[in-house]
Amino acid sequence: MLKPKESLKQAEDFLNPEQKLYALSIHLDSFTFDGRDLDNKTAIQVSKKIKSITREIESRNAWSNTEDEMPITFETGHWDGERSEKLVVRTEDHQTLVARLYSGILDGSEFEIWYDKDDSEINNVKAWIHIPPYM
Repeated sequence: MLKPKESLKQAEDFLNPEQKLYALSIHLDSFTFDGRDLDNKTAIQVSKKIKSITREIESRNAWSNTEDEMPITFETGHWDGERSEKLVVRTEDHQTLVARLYSGILDGSEFEIWYDKDDSEINNVKAWIHIPPYM
């Protein structure tokens, strides 16, 4: 298992900003939610890097606004409807998360619901971006 600083170094090695954003988001998730403590200095470093990379991606207009466009849902399985691939999403309160969109028809009503990697519903997704396929 990687230590926080080794994991952060591995995330920084990616050249593509979308890859870095995904890796850093996973880095934050894994160390803050899996019972392992991320020291405050490292957490601040990661947050600053995420903000910087987010600004870089925004400057290229790579984010898709959920009011204009939703990702394609195509995977089927033991859930209702279909789901998208994993995406990086940004919420209205400026959180950056890894999530999936689930959509379909249930009891005659259409639905589109975002879930994070822990299967918790996310209600305030503002924008999303594809993760490069080689991640």
